[in-house]
Amino acid sequence: MSSQLPVEAQQLKLVVVALLTTAALAVSCGSSGDTAATSTSTRVDDTTTQPSTTGGTGTDTTTPTTGTTASSHSSSDNADGEATIEVFFNIDDPDECAAVEGYPRTAPFGVNAIDHAFDQLVSGPTADDTGASSFFSSDTKAMVRSATLTDGQLVVDFADVRSVLGPAGATTSCGSAALLAQLNATAFQFEEVDAVRYEINGSCTVFGQW
Repeated sequence: MSSQLPVEAQQLKLVVVALLTTAALAVSCGSSGDTAATSTSTRVDDTTTQPSTTGGTGTDTTTPTTGTTASSHSSSDNADGEATIEVFFNIDDPDECAAVEGYPRTAPFGVNAIDHAFDQLVSGPTADDTGASSFFSSDTKAMVRSATLTDGQLVVDFADVRSVLGPAGATTSCGSAALLAQLNATAFQFEEVDAVRYEINGSCTVFGQW
């Protein structure tokens, strides 16, 4: 009997690995007065990544290998009507903490699609999101303070979610990989986003140290 995964499962795993740059692509916060932590990730299209830490700089680099990515969207897709976007939640994969899958959402006319995607993400899975799991739920709804895109860099600023997500396990090794996977995959579906920085109450350092 063949032990190979079905084609669909193999493709999904490639999509997952390709999107999830997470810690392997972490660089300094990059804002004056707030550079102690590492919580900025950069897009790598059509590649998977393996971490290779450079000595003395505190910055990780990556060695690309062949992979695939999910379809991208534009944050202005809904300028003339509704747009279908995705939010990414974890799925059950015993071999991959950061396995995610995209679940469709509709961004109404006139609503910024990136803002809407993150608002929907922190609201957690709905009953229609079969197989989805997440640290986000109704308890974290409206936790996004802002999502600002400037010259390709998206800055997503959260309210203080630590007291909710920490006890749920988001700070464990597997949990943090799962959390960042959802964030990064949701951010990098948008073709305008080249890099993303996460903050808590305006501080990249606080997010990174947490």
